[in-house]
Amino acid sequence: MELKSRTLTHQLAYIAIMSAITIIFSVLTNFFPLVSLLLLLFLPFISALVAITCDLKLFPIYLVSVILLSIVFDATNFLGIVFYLIPGLISGLVIGIGYRQKINGIYMLIGIALVNFVSNYATIPVLDYLYQIDTVNYSMGFIGFSNHPLINDIFIGILFVTATIQATITFLIVDGEIKIFKQEANTKYSMLDTYICIIFSLMTILATFFHIGLAIVFFSVSTILSIYLLIHLFSENMTVGLWVLFISVGTIPVSLVLNELYRTSYLPLYLILPVLIIVIGVFLWEYILKQRINIDG
Repeated sequence: MELKSRTLTHQLAYIAIMSAITIIFSVLTNFFPLVSLLLLLFLPFISALVAITCDLKLFPIYLVSVILLSIVFDATNFLGIVFYLIPGLISGLVIGIGYRQKINGIYMLIGIALVNFVSNYATIPVLDYLYQIDTVNYSMGFIGFSNHPLINDIFIGILFVTATIQATITFLIVDGEIKIFKQEANTKYSMLDTYICIIFSLMTILATFFHIGLAIVFFSVSTILSIYLLIHLFSENMTVGLWVLFISVGTIPVSLVLNELYRTSYLPLYLILPVLIIVIGVFLWEYILKQRINIDG
């Protein structure tokens, strides 16, 4: 099946149908709580189909129409609109652009995670106002970190990890469904991936000195990219991949000891060491591979 609408009329009709389906799911969450999970997982798929099938300049029509219809037909479900609907729509847009531009799937995953993280973090003031509580302190109290000096930074880290798990599930579902329509995510490695990992690693180091929570987010993104690099290394040479894995894992105790000896708040600075080991390993392997090609040539 070719995902391409021929005329503006076809595209607008498609947007209208998808908007109706989205609203139906949104309204059903009021009567069937489990549908909220379906909305969380499948709404990005619907949104991604719109972004892939229609011109991107028409996507704002879908976005605005869904939000307005949700306010009209489901105004009482304000939190559902904030927590599920808007992040799902934007996540679908990220995925749709990724497929259209043949962007590597790892960046679509990171993009969705960042969308989820920002949208969830932005709702904290809303929850504080509606329920008259300190949401961060209340939530962290369940795991024994209430009134911890680094409570906000730890909360940001947990929130991003949660957003990443949610993004991974969303991406896997969407990627599986999109394949039905002969669309497939790009997974091809390039040296640009290594450079991007270095950039996020440097951002982690810099952010450690002025905002630990932001440093944790950058470190998490660096870790995701380093895992991707390690998988690439394993696919190229299993032995080299194992050596790099053992060395990087072996530096974790060193990082934790340095953290205890100096300053706990600098944890992301020390934990970035295993990521850098993987980056160095990939660089060395690519250099060796290039030399082999030159010699054979």
